Amino acid sequence: MSEAETLLKVLLERRRWTAHRTFTAEYDRAAKTIDPSLIGGAPSRAQLHRWVTGQVTKLPYEHHCRVLEVMFTGWKAEALFAPPPADLPAEPLHRAEGETTPSDHVTKPAPVLAAGKYADLQAVYTSRTEFAADLTPASLFDSAKDIRILGLSLNILCQSYPDQKIRRLLESGTTITCLFLDPHGQAIRSRAIEESLPENHLADLTEVNIHIMKRLRSKLTPAAQERFTLATYEAVPRVNVTLIDDQICVAQPYLPDTRGLDSPTFLIHRQGDEGLYFTYTQVYDTIRDGSTAL
Repeated sequence: MSEAETLLKVLLERRRWTAHRTFTAEYDRAAKTIDPSLIGGAPSRAQLHRWVTGQVTKLPYEHHCRVLEVMFTGWKAEALFAPPPADLPAEPLHRAEGETTPSDHVTKPAPVLAAGKYADLQAVYTSRTEFAADLTPASLFDSAKDIRILGLSLNILCQSYPDQKIRRLLESGTTITCLFLDPHGQAIRSRAIEESLPENHLADLTEVNIHIMKRLRSKLTPAAQERFTLATYEAVPRVNVTLIDDQICVAQPYLPDTRGLDSPTFLIHRQGDEGLYFTYTQVYDTIRDGSTAL
């Protein structure tokens, strides 16, 4: 079979399971419900790549098919290795009741929230560190077509995601917008004091990150440069927001006397036209409209 998009690839991207480590964890979780002896039998990184790109001439071994059918409840193995159907629902992370995600070990929203207008809240992490251990920047950004980030220094992109990958995304058509807290403003110094840091600590870090992104932008083709927006804003930092493909939102409040690494982090998946996703999108849009381009 020649290389082609498969339903398996589409579903992995929607659930943010594209990282091999994340896929393996989900594979083992499903295997445990079938036969514990299958735990540890996930495909290698190279084998998984062949699966998702359609580079197989026949279905994998039966035990792989059984595990995949549990991971993707409602889909047969034959369908997973075929092109996605034209009428595949567009919403991400569409899953049957009882199906697990990489975030099942973290605190979940209370049922009263999940049943109402906060149904798009998928997981709550006690800290950014806990979130990053579960969902890496690579699993968030590698397949993204639109990335919008609002925050202070934007370390999730500037310090935790390789320049080479950022460049590859931009040159392949991805749009990236970065809104930094103004390193020359008063708000960033006030925030440093609030975190009990030296007054210029956050400003210096933000300056470095802006420099890194400007340097990267200067090496892009003209078309890719147009897709890479850098800007600053001057306002009391209240939340860090990362929006991906107009479907995924990672939001983290800035709390008093608490470093960003230690603040709770929310994973939100857009569902319909209301919910927390749109609350944070509105925050992003408001800050963007008052920002200054770099």
